[in-house]
Amino acid sequence: MGHCEPRLSAQAGAAHSDAVLPHYVIRAIRQGTEITLSGEILYGMAQDLRRVMAANPAAKVLHLNSPGGEVFEAREMVQLVRRRGLTTTIDQYCMSACTLVFLAGHERYLAPDAELGFHRSRAVDMGPAETDSIYRADRDYMLSLGLPPDFVDNAFSTPSSSIWIPTASELTAAGAITGVSDRYLAAVDPYNAEATEGFGFIGRSLDLIRATDPESYGRLHQHLYEAMRSGSGDLEIFALLNGELGRLFGRYMSHASDELVVRYFHTFGEALTKLRAHDPDDCFFALYPEKAPHGFRFGEELSPTELVEAFNVTLSIISDGVARNAPIPSGDEFATARDAFNQRFMANYPSAATALSHARAPGADRAAVCQAEIDFLTAIWTLPQAQQGPLVRFMFADRTGLGAGGGAVSSQARPFATRQAK
Repeated sequence: MGHCEPRLSAQAGAAHSDAVLPHYVIRAIRQGTEITLSGEILYGMAQDLRRVMAANPAAKVLHLNSPGGEVFEAREMVQLVRRRGLTTTIDQYCMSACTLVFLAGHERYLAPDAELGFHRSRAVDMGPAETDSIYRADRDYMLSLGLPPDFVDNAFSTPSSSIWIPTASELTAAGAITGVSDRYLAAVDPYNAEATEGFGFIGRSLDLIRATDPESYGRLHQHLYEAMRSGSGDLEIFALLNGELGRLFGRYMSHASDELVVRYFHTFGEALTKLRAHDPDDCFFALYPEKAPHGFRFGEELSPTELVEAFNVTLSIISDGVARNAPIPSGDEFATARDAFNQRFMANYPSAATALSHARAPGADRAAVCQAEIDFLTAIWTLPQAQQGPLVRFMFADRTGLGAGGGAVSSQARPFATRQAK
């Protein structure tokens, strides 16, 4: 009932104008008694819906106006709607994965002339038989609502390239809607539909892994299929991808361009700064996951836009490292950058090296360690641009840090393309 792969998204609920529109909008209306959701179902939407619902405990109605999108994200929203016992309503249209959320409503209404559209899901790199197996849970879900088997079969037999829009009479007869009414009719927020047609993250990742390491791709494909078939959420599926991407990142980071490597460190540093401002533990455990308590996840503080940037630069580094295969900087090139770095790091952040040296000790000051890591990256950024790339690429090639004569502790920067949430 939509695509599995995440698509490019902007921050939900962002202010919009005629010139700049968000990729989706979720907001409360009518004194917080109703919530509107407009736009494609993108990665992060369930999280944003959860926030708006928590901020508006009196909300009992959810307006859905969406062309569809991420099936797994829709499944998360199904649970939110059911737990609150919301009434769902459609002002204009609700297609594909959106139908799963709509059907979760305690009562379900179409505004006059509004449309509800169904089709079979499509999964990246999965054939029809695999896709049918993966989404059997969605068929079972619709049947559990009491929808007639022939209605459900029709919904899932419609190819993903098409759409089946039953009439209001057909929907009423099947029990898919409570009725047609303008009782809740509301204006639909404008959103940027075209911008959501970006590349699929999972698809791009799989293409990259398949081209770089066919053997690993075969294993990963099987693991992804099993995870999707078992109903795993986005986080579990992305974790599988992130493991492979992390391995490739470590292999090719030092062979990518200086520009991309420096861009990655800027992105990583900005994420750490935001995590620390919210909760130093988030920052510390992002850097030292082996220290995190069981089940700890981080990342709710990062916006979809920031996560997109992280994913983009990570994949770009792997691709560029494979294609460019740039030689690791020589010891002489590195030594110049190292000496300049050490001078600035020690002069500007005299306590940071001590904090980093005790980072893994019991009772370490997590806030101080996180700030020291940020200071470490900041010191790199203050170097001449020509020195930043060689320093970082050499450092990643030599996992022991900045070399035997470095005198500074290396940053714990690592790939962080996968969004995680508490």
